Amino acid sequence: MRYATSRTCSREIDFEVDNNNIVTSCEFIGGCMGNTQGVARLVVGRSVDDVIKTLEGINCGNRGTSCPDQLAQALQSQPSGIICNCSEPSGFMFKSAKHACMNEHS
Repeated sequence: MRYATSRTCSREIDFEVDNNNIVTSCEFIGGCMGNTQGVARLVVGRSVDDVIKTLEGINCGNRGTSCPDQLAQALQSQPSGIICNCSEPSGFMFKSAKHACMNEHS
């Protein structure tokens, strides 16, 4: 899945999660290469919940977020559960009741 980051030096995060909710791959596009590669390697093989708990809320300077925090947000928004029929790809499913289109879905 590709996630467009916000307020960070990295522009996007590509990641995959398997059926057991384990992060199987992670790559940051842009950003501080050494740091983002380190974060990516550390999260592969860990559960989504563990990664979110570990990375959520980390701040970079006064940005109000960071590359690790953006990964936590990306994992929280990953497909799983709620079908959206708006402008997102047909049949795409979301973990939360809100996503990029900001519509409520049930």
